[in-house]
Amino acid sequence: MFSGGRARNEEQAVQIVQSWAKDRHGSACRVPNQICDSRSFDFKTEKLNRILDFDQGNLTVTVQSGARLQDVRAVVEGMGQYLWWGGGQWRP
Repeated sequence: MFSGGRARNEEQAVQIVQSWAKDRHGSACRVPNQICDSRSFDFKTEKLNRILDFDQGNLTVTVQSGARLQDVRAVVEGMGQYLWWGGGQWRP
């Protein structure tokens, strides 16, 4: 059972979320002017920011959920390739 605090690594983060879901807590929300279930919690991913795989031959990149697009783009473009994402406008 998760009693608060922070996960020290990915494995612990997974255990926290699994425990929370298993206990059937209410869904978390972070919407302005909306009441959240008191059993919800914030799960911040800014430290889950690594590039896990960059397959240049297949033009695919796999990143963790907290990876910032500008950081991923800098790595990809530093390797001589271009990162395009749907809905965005290209800005050099």
